[in-house]
Amino acid sequence: NSNYVDALLETAEMVYTVDLTNDRIEKIFYRDAEARHFELGIELPCSYNEYCEGRRKFISGETMENYRIADSSEKLLERFNTGAKQVAVEYRELDAKKTLIWLQKMILMSQDPVYDDESGVERSVVHGMILFKNTSVFHEQEKMERERLQVAFKKADLESKAKTEFLNRMSHDIRTPINGIRGMVEVGDYYKSDIEKQSECRKKIWEASGFLLELINEVLDMGKLESEEVILERRSFNFFQLFQEIRMVIEKQARERGINIVVHKYNVIHEDLIGSPVHVKRVVMNILTNAIK
Repeated sequence: NSNYVDALLETAEMVYTVDLTNDRIEKIFYRDAEARHFELGIELPCSYNEYCEGRRKFISGETMENYRIADSSEKLLERFNTGAKQVAVEYRELDAKKTLIWLQKMILMSQDPVYDDESGVERSVVHGMILFKNTSVFHEQEKMERERLQVAFKKADLESKAKTEFLNRMSHDIRTPINGIRGMVEVGDYYKSDIEKQSECRKKIWEASGFLLELINEVLDMGKLESEEVILERRSFNFFQLFQEIRMVIEKQARERGINIVVHKYNVIHEDLIGSPVHVKRVVMNILTNAIK
């Protein structure tokens, strides 16, 4: 029925009708002239088995096993006899331009009564309608989607590692000012009647809590976690004042290990700098706390 054929050719490059019982291709319908490179110069009717054998040289080696699933009438009849009405395979084949394309081969099978004029006997014949569809576009889209997902996975993995490293680093940095604050509270409790010592402790607690606040603000800035970027400030600060603030924070940690911190002030001409003091603090703090450890 030409209407059915036209409908099938909307989605398939070719449609074959095959008498599987007698191993015979009866008709071939092509969507357009480009699809006719599959003809192999055959004349109909012809053997389906011989046709498949002729096409085998165009099939890529890695998909040959798929092709062999439906490359003979006997194999298809065996599947039909076990209850299969439809068989679909996909493989790669060289087209007229010697380019490997993906082909989906779908065989729809049914058993029909056929009257034999010669013998005058009606017998059952298994017919197959075979649709060939070029699925290269779908495979290319699938490949692109896989690559996109791989890129997305790598990005997510890098972001996850960056977050873990960032939080591990911050947890280390945050402990130091907390320990400094706790140490100053202990010192203040010990020298309850010493006003000068109390004032010194409060100053040190204020400096350490300010550093702690800077660190916490950085942790809360989730944009840095997502972008994996370190956002540097640009403001003025005094390096030796910054160093003194750090010293106040780590004194207790050093004292507990029997270490005395001695500061030598070198003749630095430019003590006032412009930059990102919170990051300078963290660098110097890590160097000193590691030295103490």
